[in-house]
Amino acid sequence: MFRIKSKNNEDWTRCCLNCEWAKDTPDDEYPETVYCTKCKKEKPTDACCRHYVYDLLKRRPRRQAEIPTLDPDAIL
Repeated sequence: MFRIKSKNNEDWTRCCLNCEWAKDTPDDEYPETVYCTKCKKEKPTDACCRHYVYDLLKRRPRRQAEIPTLDPDAIL
């Protein structure tokens, strides 16, 4: 049985950076603006319009937290 996620339980945020219609520059890791090919204008990455379609391939994973190392002398 398939389970459909409700819109309240999304694990990603709706923003132009993740949109199917957005084009960003490949040399900038976290751009401030993207070009919307649907609306044909520049938009901030945190904006969201009614043409928004989530694109899984544009998702950028969170940076992993550093794993703390234990000091062997502190354990004893």
